[in-house]
Amino acid sequence: MPDTPALSQILLELSDAIEELALLLAKQKVIDREESVKKLHLLTRKIKKLQTGDDSVKDKIRKKYKKGFINDYLNNRKIYTGKHINNLKVDQKLYQIADYLVDHYISLEEFYKKLKHHQNIKRDFVAHTNKSSLAYIRKWSRMLHDNKIIDAFALLDQDKIDIDIAQVSNATNYINGRWLEIFLRAELAKFMRRNINKISSFDIMAQVEVQLPDRKTSELDLLLMINKKIYWFECKSGQIGSKYYKIFRKHKEYLQLPEAQSFLLVPEMNLNQAEAVKKRSGMTLLYATQIEQQLKQYLLK
Repeated sequence: MPDTPALSQILLELSDAIEELALLLAKQKVIDREESVKKLHLLTRKIKKLQTGDDSVKDKIRKKYKKGFINDYLNNRKIYTGKHINNLKVDQKLYQIADYLVDHYISLEEFYKKLKHHQNIKRDFVAHTNKSSLAYIRKWSRMLHDNKIIDAFALLDQDKIDIDIAQVSNATNYINGRWLEIFLRAELAKFMRRNINKISSFDIMAQVEVQLPDRKTSELDLLLMINKKIYWFECKSGQIGSKYYKIFRKHKEYLQLPEAQSFLLVPEMNLNQAEAVKKRSGMTLLYATQIEQQLKQYLLK
């Protein structure tokens, strides 16, 4: 994001451009059509540029990207990488589905858990719900259907909705927890763009296949370097059993990262779970419903 003086200037220019556009529209009937269209086009481009930010933001990002930093960090600890993603890009429609779930998690939680269960057993189901939640479930189901995460849905009456699950691996992976990884990457991308002037260097590795020092293979959800500090993120949309606590603790020991740089992201706040995660894995619990505030709290200290 631009600094405060630059932002003030951009807002001032934006205001002037909008005012000029309004005057032009008012006079459009008496101005030559071709000239009016030309001016409208130029003003629209100017407003769009001011709203999205100067191209220098992209230039700053490119200059600050230090590809290979995280890989070197891992190799120095005898962790070797395979396939991975080195950016935070996501499918925006899939992000919107995840974002809607997070924004309305209280209303959608019970339905989401039923959907997850039935997706895993490959069985259609009828969800019984209350009227206050039905509107959110119906809208979210529409989003899922439009993006082929479910095959069909139908409202049976005022408290029942029929769901036909999708018999494809992409749908299962998304419902099982890929949505939370997509949400995290999109939120981190927004955070970094907003704070680009505070970032001198960064590197990214997501969905990282690794060979650990014990020669076993595993996967790390996301590693982020900001200003030469490594942050590790894992996502868990369901219950965290002993198996995962053991895996996370082992990964943390191999990564040699402190609790304040080792994060486990879950859908919503649970203080009892936070204490368990701290004791059993040595990680800090993050909540999707509060991700923006928590990123500000833990990153760029």
